[in-house]
Amino acid sequence: MDFTNPEAVDWWFEKRKYLLTLGVDGFKTDGGEFILSDDVVAANGCTGLEMRNGYAASYIKAYSRFVGKDRVLFSRAGYKGQQKYPIQWAGDQMSTWEEFHHILSAGLSIGLSGVPFWRVAIRLLLYIDY
Repeated sequence: MDFTNPEAVDWWFEKRKYLLTLGVDGFKTDGGEFILSDDVVAANGCTGLEMRNGYAASYIKAYSRFVGKDRVLFSRAGYKGQQKYPIQWAGDQMSTWEEFHHILSAGLSIGLSGVPFWRVAIRLLLYIDY
């Protein structure tokens, strides 16, 4: 989805508007932090390589406008200016010490970047020895 294309954005959210009438109070966005190819060209003229970080920003900005001030947006995508959209999550991690180390670093970084609310979802791994 090209969130730099106003017509595409209108089409995208027209398909989701019914959720607001159902009383949905917010959205947890996912998958908005990557572009599948460096070769694509966005409506704003930038290539996928140039939009590497800008895509996440345009994605979250469009969703933020859609949900408005009375609903919440909970996202893992972001880039500079992300502190304007205060609730973030780190994505899904495995419950290993290595992942824990990376998550601590990420949490400190995002906190120093001005994002006040951040969540971690760690999957529980069970090892059963028979």
